[in-house]
Amino acid sequence: MNNKLSGLYLLAGSQADPASSGWESFGRFSLRFVPGSLVSVSTFQGKWLGVDGIITGIDRNNQETDADAALRLVLKKGINALYELSGYFTLLFIEKKTGRALLISDMMATRPYYIYNHGGTVYLGPDVSFPARIGLPLTMNRQVLYQMFRINHPLGGRCLAQEIERTRPFTSYEISDGGLVKRKAPLRIEQMPDQEKTLDQAADDMHETASKAVAAILEHPIARSRDLELPLTAGYDSRHLLAELMDAGRPPDRIRHVRVDEADYFPVEDICRDLKYDLHAPRFEDLDQKNLIRLWLRRTSGQIHLHQLYLFGVAPSPESRPVLGLTAYLSGLLFSYQPLGTSIHRRHYTRTGLALLFPDRERHAREFKEQVHTEISRFEGEEPFKKIAVDAVNRSPRYAGAVFAEFGERAFYIPPAADRATWEWFLRVPASLVFRQKARRRLFERHFPTLGAYPLNNGYPLIRSRTKKTVPFLSGKAPKREQRRFPRNAVPPTPHAWLRVLPILHRMIDRIVHESALCDQGEINRSAVRFLWKTHQLGAFNGWALMSFVTTEASHRIIIHGEDADSVADWLTD
Repeated sequence: MNNKLSGLYLLAGSQADPASSGWESFGRFSLRFVPGSLVSVSTFQGKWLGVDGIITGIDRNNQETDADAALRLVLKKGINALYELSGYFTLLFIEKKTGRALLISDMMATRPYYIYNHGGTVYLGPDVSFPARIGLPLTMNRQVLYQMFRINHPLGGRCLAQEIERTRPFTSYEISDGGLVKRKAPLRIEQMPDQEKTLDQAADDMHETASKAVAAILEHPIARSRDLELPLTAGYDSRHLLAELMDAGRPPDRIRHVRVDEADYFPVEDICRDLKYDLHAPRFEDLDQKNLIRLWLRRTSGQIHLHQLYLFGVAPSPESRPVLGLTAYLSGLLFSYQPLGTSIHRRHYTRTGLALLFPDRERHAREFKEQVHTEISRFEGEEPFKKIAVDAVNRSPRYAGAVFAEFGERAFYIPPAADRATWEWFLRVPASLVFRQKARRRLFERHFPTLGAYPLNNGYPLIRSRTKKTVPFLSGKAPKREQRRFPRNAVPPTPHAWLRVLPILHRMIDRIVHESALCDQGEINRSAVRFLWKTHQLGAFNGWALMSFVTTEASHRIIIHGEDADSVADWLTD
């Protein structure tokens, strides 16, 4: 196996071949681990345990790795102790005597692993393209194809290949007896709000929860030995994380930002200048797009939606030393109670595109609605709580889990809100206190007023509400410096205009439109794609549909047909 992704790999069943290069036999399983700075393995008396990621809050003896410490915990307290671990990891435990394997992830499955289960063969590992490369049978999941255009991510851990699923939050997997995967019932998340809690108490509890999550990361041996970098935007999430790092006495060594939207960049520039932080902020159009696309396909096989391509520009260069990076996407989701756009069953990123691309869309829409109701039924609580929980379990892994694959060994990006304590807080807080960032604004007012005074990307200071007395920076009545930064008559660029402005991306879509394998096989209506592309070039906003088209085309070629990621990248960018 010529694999570029570090991590833990397992084969069981008819395709398992211990004699093949790079694999070792452990009982009825064939194992392989690709070394990396975040991968550790430990064995003792017929037990094998591997960790991909970091475990926080666990006692370590001397120079023990995370795998050593976790295996010692099993020997002392039993297998069930593994389910109580905190951190950001995927863990594989195998017991030769019982002939079973357990795959256990952190609370949000933030380090994505994929499971192939078909015809008596089981594969699991961080590389979703491996089953196709060794010739395992795969079929298209058309409902997932539909969901990728409708909401930009699949529900229920599904994959474009029917036989593959992504590890799910609150879920563990058991593999035994001929390769059968038994998925344990997902942990049922039930809201138990403390209705007597005040807004000030909610804000203070949020600060304490986030502070402990950040402290647990910073105390890990890997974090202590690396520089610390933070991707910072003008939003709430990353600024909250910056505030907690400053409060912990460990401010970032460097701030990173990719300039996609100038309104999002200007507050970052002000913060870094005033606080004297080293800022690395290239413009998106100045990045090496060809290299970004190659990295995107090598490390994710197109599992990350194309609109996240700019994130590869945040990663440290190969020449820089490895760093510890932190991201706050999940923090924003759980700490705001603000539904992302609209509720998931009504969300359409490309309503017009769906009507054109999927003639059988009504059937897909009915199945999609059923799956949404299935996901919602997993949770008990207030309606806003259930909507956020569904997004946290289904949408967040797409973002928070993706960062691990994006940056490889150069940086370890962590979403602190995947910490167990954050979810415990999430279940207790009343929705009325955190809806639309209420408690978060109060947190900045009480604990971080200096950082709260800087504007968001809408031009309003973070800690000031939108009232008639509030003068936004966009009004033209702000101080001179803000007037220069937010010109009164400025027209913001059309979202995703770079699809038609940057030559390499323009050529990429033009090539796919005319040479798409999805269209050749009748999965997508080629005439509809050509129409969307033509009207987008004339100024229509078809960016979401076109990016979904590029994403699914790349995934289809690599995951289902086993094409080499570099070959697909060359085809896209030549």
